[in-house]
Amino acid sequence: MPGTTRAGAWMLPEALFPYHQSPVAMNEYFLQYLWQYALIYFHQLYTTDGQMVTVLDRGSRNDGAGPDFLDARVKIGRTLWSGHIEIHTRSSLWRQHGHHRDDKYRNVILHVVYEDDWQDNDSQIPVVEIRDKFPGDYLEIYTALMGQPYTVLCSAHLPRVPAIIVEKLKETVMAERWQQKFRMLTREWAPNRQDWKPLAYLVFARAFGFKVNQEAFETLVQQTPLSVLEKHKDNLFQLEALLFGQAGLIPEGFQDAYTRSLEKEYHFLRRKYSLVPMEAGHWNFARLRPNNFPTIRIAQFAHFLFQVQCDFGSLLMPDRYIKDWLQALSVQTSPYFREHYRLSDQSLHRSEKKLGTSGIYHLIINAIAPLRFWYETTFSPHKENAFEAAFDILLRLPAEKNAVTRMWPLKINNAFDSQSVIQLVTHKCTDKKCLECAVGDFILRKQ
Repeated sequence: MPGTTRAGAWMLPEALFPYHQSPVAMNEYFLQYLWQYALIYFHQLYTTDGQMVTVLDRGSRNDGAGPDFLDARVKIGRTLWSGHIEIHTRSSLWRQHGHHRDDKYRNVILHVVYEDDWQDNDSQIPVVEIRDKFPGDYLEIYTALMGQPYTVLCSAHLPRVPAIIVEKLKETVMAERWQQKFRMLTREWAPNRQDWKPLAYLVFARAFGFKVNQEAFETLVQQTPLSVLEKHKDNLFQLEALLFGQAGLIPEGFQDAYTRSLEKEYHFLRRKYSLVPMEAGHWNFARLRPNNFPTIRIAQFAHFLFQVQCDFGSLLMPDRYIKDWLQALSVQTSPYFREHYRLSDQSLHRSEKKLGTSGIYHLIINAIAPLRFWYETTFSPHKENAFEAAFDILLRLPAEKNAVTRMWPLKINNAFDSQSVIQLVTHKCTDKKCLECAVGDFILRKQ
């Protein structure tokens, strides 16, 4: 019974989940987990017409379209079958999902269901019901876990989970994160395979946009070819004119002297290079502190391009140290923005608009580290060291502090930890994919 003490129990459901809510409906996700990890009483399986089922090979999990498990081997009665396994909560879903008309399901040899609620006389596929063929504690604990009122459903558990499991989980999700970054960067590099600098230009621009204006910065660099900026890399004013003009942020109407100069210069450069500006509505100023306004970030980005002379290679050298990046990325705005947050809109307070240390760390984490990993994986003869090198950069940086990392109940020591937490929360916890997580697996199995 829920709440009673059992010998050998690691922790009672109510103690584990003090906010236990109403049960969740049985789902295929849970049944697939039971099948994949052999948590079913396989020695008790019979088809609905009474034939004994012997599972010799459960098959491999299929995350794409088609049956849930591929290339299984099952003995039904005296006949040995090789093919696929499909899992549903109810047998009637076979026809409701249209599998009987889908060629991808032609080689299904066994239909595994929680409840056999409909007899299909036309189907030749054996059905096995597993309603009472697995430990009830698994469903009880899973239901309690799904009922937690947190994004990180296992928050009450994590302090009690062995550290080795948590550390291994971090490594696993970080490997997934870097592989995702690699695939994304490779796709974006594809149109310019003769030159990787436009890719670096795009990645740094996105990083300067931070989360709120990342997409707007991406649009800006797509509208503003790097080849144009390279022609003016020695002139900060012209870089600002190009970027602010292309961003659609040079105001009309009232203008101070500097803004009029920017507009005049931009109109000349726009005609010269046949440029098309973006709409100003792409930029988000709402709920941002003035120092984080997109106008300030664009001015800092212009100074960054001026400072590195539109050459990103020096930032990706393998012998670089954190102190080198802190110096190289220590950018500020032109003197005009010491008294302005927007063009032609003077501030009451004069202040330097330097990119802070946390902002520099953001650039290292979100631009330099992934670019280094992508470059070494793509071009280096020692690509097997790419993961280790990327991880080493993050291990040397302080942890990020944001809304996602604040959800995590354990201590976050460095940027490697914070990046792994961001990956885990956004790609697992938010979608309640606890059964694909080592911690969720541990919670169920430990009972």
